Amino acid sequence: MEENKDKFKEIMSMAKVELPFEDFDSKVMAEIHKIEADKQSISKTRKYALLSFFFGALFGLGMNYLFMELISTKITDATVKNYLMILSQMIYVILFALLIDKILKLRRFKKEANI
Repeated sequence: MEENKDKFKEIMSMAKVELPFEDFDSKVMAEIHKIEADKQSISKTRKYALLSFFFGALFGLGMNYLFMELISTKITDATVKNYLMILSQMIYVILFALLIDKILKLRRFKKEANI
């Protein structure tokens, strides 16, 4: 029994791990705190991005409507009005789709990073 204790002590002394440098723990903890602060920052940035997107979408709808009203009073040719209306709406839809894609990528990044 005593012999097993000696072997066990010998094995346990071999299992002792030396840290690569003295302030290893503090550096690891500082890195963990930095990662947590970055997660909070990303979350706040995501909220601002969503808010900006929705306000931008509303502003774009309003500007498109005002542009159409301006065109309808200045231009009398119906075909030119229709082409300009289609062009302005296509630009708005393309920009909207591109920004929706960015929002979806941001959401996917959030799920991957578990933020």
